[in-house]
Order: sequence, then C-alpha cells, then structure tokens
Amino acid sequence: MIQLRQHLRDALPEPIHRAQLAIRRAALMRRAEVIFIHIPKNAGFSINLALYGRFMGHYTAREVARYCPGTWRRLPSFALTRNPWERCLSAYRFAIQTPTDPSASKAQIAHPHRYTGVEFASFKSFVQEWLPAEPLSRRDQVFRPQVDYVTDKAGQQIVDFIGRVDAMAEVEIWLTHMLGKPIEIGHENRSAGAAPANYRHAYDDQTAEIVSKLYAQDIQRFGYKF
Repeated sequence: MIQLRQHLRDALPEPIHRAQLAIRRAALMRRAEVIFIHIPKNAGFSINLALYGRFMGHYTAREVARYCPGTWRRLPSFALTRNPWERCLSAYRFAIQTPTDPSASKAQIAHPHRYTGVEFASFKSFVQEWLPAEPLSRRDQVFRPQVDYVTDKAGQQIVDFIGRVDAMAEVEIWLTHMLGKPIEIGHENRSAGAAPANYRHAYDDQTAEIVSKLYAQDIQRFGYKF
C-alpha cells in the first residue's frame, strides 16, 4: 500500500501534489487556529502532534498563502529554524538511512536510491562533492534553504513568528499567547538522523566553509554562527 501511494504521488506533477497537500491540511489548520510551516529537519514532528494530532507534511508559507488564501489571511503563522550546519548534518544522516533501519519507520526521505552513491560514503564527500553540484532549489526538501519556506518571491518574511529549535520554550510561550491555552511540545520522532550537540566535530574548516556559503541566506537572516 505504501509503495502504491508513492507510485501515485510520483505520477503527479510536483506543483499539483504540493497544492493538494496544502489544501487537504487547511481544515486541520483552521481547527487548531494556527498555521505551522514545518521546515524539514527542524523538530517539527512534535509540534504537528501537539497542534494537529498528526504529521502534516512540508509546505512553504508561499504555497499555503497561494492555495489556501482564506486560511492564510485569517490565522497566525509560525515556523522554526535550526543552525544550518547542524541541520545539514542531520539531513545527510536522514538521507542515507535505509528502509530497514528501525529509526526510519516514522519518516523516510523520498527516493532513497538517490543517496547511495560514493558521494554519500562520508559526510565530507557529501558536502564537498554532492551538495554544491547543483542549486539547492533542485534538491530534496531536507537540503533546501530554510529561508525559502518563510518568505515570498521578493524574499520578504511572510510568517508572523519565527522561533528556533534551540529555544523551544519561547515557541511554547508564543503559541500559548496566540491560542489562549497552554501548549506543551513533546520530543517525538528523534531519529538516527538527528545531529548531536557536538555537530561541529563532523566538520573541518573546508566543509564548514562550503556549508556557510551554500546556506549564507539562512545564516545571515536568522543570525546563526558555526
């Protein structure tokens, strides 16, 4: 059944699939009275459960505003950002998980066969050889810049609030204020793809510099440092 759903999804043009995903989720957003823009690899699974009772998928603020304009105008919106170096390591580990890995039972990257080449033998080769080979906009969602999820075509932020993965208490305070009720975010779906607190140990000067250039917009806009 999972393979059939994946086949049907792959048969759809990507823009149509993205539109359907956003529209199907609009009712749950209205029920929760808030729109969460889940940037991949940013601890959003727990927030989805707390607000919507289920995983909602990944879509950009621009897509929700376009396909669900009434919902977008009426409800407050927010997203979480994460240190780009830490997120990049987490995305790499997530991509190379195999379907037989027990930690991959809740979420798996689309088209995992794409991440089995020699470039993925190590994090260093992934950063040096694969990641810069083509624009990140053409990559899977987990590798795309975070800024793309929260801005309009002109690059202006269009979500109401941007929190940080490393400051979840502030996110809970904002949600509690906006919704008028206490919101507690759990810690669900911590997979083997999660980057450890010492993510810096996975980098050398060269790989850190490559990631800083590729994700320069995220670093500048959201104020992150290595």
